[in-house]
Amino acid sequence: GWDTGFTNLNQGNNFIGGLSYKVLDEVTVTYLATGGNLGWIGSEGYSHSLVVDVLLTEKLQYVFQSDLLSSRNPVYNPGGDVDTIGINQYLFYTINDQWKAGARVEWWNANGLSVNAATIGVNWKPHTNLVFRPEYKHEWIPEFGESQNIFGMDAIISY
Repeated sequence: GWDTGFTNLNQGNNFIGGLSYKVLDEVTVTYLATGGNLGWIGSEGYSHSLVVDVLLTEKLQYVFQSDLLSSRNPVYNPGGDVDTIGINQYLFYTINDQWKAGARVEWWNANGLSVNAATIGVNWKPHTNLVFRPEYKHEWIPEFGESQNIFGMDAIISY
């Protein structure tokens, strides 16, 4: 299934594919899609991501991403449907080869409920194969009057 690895939950079996096209030297558009039985997410599903990556200057990069997911008969919500859409916008500033600052604003809507977030952080690359990414994130749900602040950090090791 789409999100169940090798267990094949709910007989998950689907198509995944996409393409990327350089519109201009500074602009790349990428489209990725999945469709079919998405396992845990639903037996009849479709999702896509559309990403527009724009190099504004030598050091400043803007990324727009929109994600859509629609599925029927999800395992976790029998008889219910899942319809979500999200928009993420990123702005990155490359300080030097080791440091990059970033900000992200997100809007996600799931079956009519909106969740929002704003995040700032830095990426530190002390080695070619290692990146540390601390971030501060503020999330809010207007319909419930709820909000929270989160500090997180991860590390990526590539090989």
